[in-house]
Amino acid sequence: MVVCDEGGQAPFSQLLSALSNFPKLTKLLIAGDRRQLSVHLEEFPEAVRNGLGLDTIIWNLDMAPGVDKTTLETNYRSHPALTECIQAGAYAAHGERLTTGRTLAEMDRLTTQTPIKLPHKNSPLVLIHQTDPMIQDPTSFSATNPEMTRTVMDFIGNVRPRFTGSIRIICFYAGQAKELGTAVANLELEDVIVNTADACQGHESDLAVVVTTKAGLTTLDASNAFWNDERRVNVALSRGRYGLVVVGDMKMLWTAGGIWRRFLRSALNKTTVVTPDYIEAMVDNNAEYDNNILTTKNGSVKAANFYDEWKDEDNMQQQQQSTSQFANQWRPATRQQRGGGPIRLCHRCRQPGHIIRDCPNNNNNASTSRQRNTWTRSGGWN
Repeated sequence: MVVCDEGGQAPFSQLLSALSNFPKLTKLLIAGDRRQLSVHLEEFPEAVRNGLGLDTIIWNLDMAPGVDKTTLETNYRSHPALTECIQAGAYAAHGERLTTGRTLAEMDRLTTQTPIKLPHKNSPLVLIHQTDPMIQDPTSFSATNPEMTRTVMDFIGNVRPRFTGSIRIICFYAGQAKELGTAVANLELEDVIVNTADACQGHESDLAVVVTTKAGLTTLDASNAFWNDERRVNVALSRGRYGLVVVGDMKMLWTAGGIWRRFLRSALNKTTVVTPDYIEAMVDNNAEYDNNILTTKNGSVKAANFYDEWKDEDNMQQQQQSTSQFANQWRPATRQQRGGGPIRLCHRCRQPGHIIRDCPNNNNNASTSRQRNTWTRSGGWN
């Protein structure tokens, strides 16, 4: 029997080649998550990436008949609140479930046992809203955000003496990881690991700090942006056991849609978005909770600049969705015809081939007594 873990990153052809060395093999167990990162194919020409065995074995087995498949739905790694946000962001949209296998008491290392004050009482989620622009390297096209680096290091500086668990900083840009790695090394924090999101699949830590780097974009098409790739974001957000910190432009991430919006929609029900000033408040002995939100003598740590804009946009989206649904109620019902295009149905009898004024179910007397206006080829009404 051969067991292959992290099967999502196992190329189909390479695994088959390895298995050829076991002529007496009778069983093969492959574990992997199709919602996380797969084989990195960018180094290959686009013409050979699909269908030639270079992609992940999981995708091939999904289409193969006679393969026993079992879906594992219980997460024993993370705090229940983190699991709920990951489920909402990465799995619910695909009709899949992820449930927690842990209790709050089991996973209270950050929320109860660590002498820091979290933005929202007993919530392991910290969302730090920061809009300082990134700096892009003209040669490598990677990027850094010096102010986010400062925020992360200030946070680590306050947390590390008080939190005894492992800490992993996860970056979407290699340049950001290099900058933070240098900062961590300068402070001789040997137990703090810095990775890119692509390099941390299969790893976990007691506290994960995710740095998005990009900021300040108000309108963008992020559907193909690598920092909005569902698998990559899922990996980055799901590494933490007891706590998760996200440093980034929350308004931009919300606007990007996709997994980020789904994740934030769930997270915003469990925590409060804060500014970098929160880092001082987290160790302020005089800070207290007001309605479960951390408050100092200067007021709430809540990021008002995020909530003012986010509420306006969220309300606008809800109104647009409501208007769209209302409009759809009055559109002619359609069916899908053989060629893929819609067939218009009569509103009265729900059958194709005519509209309501020509419906045979109309009252005969009414139809004969009423003169119809029709458009003629000459371009007028009769």
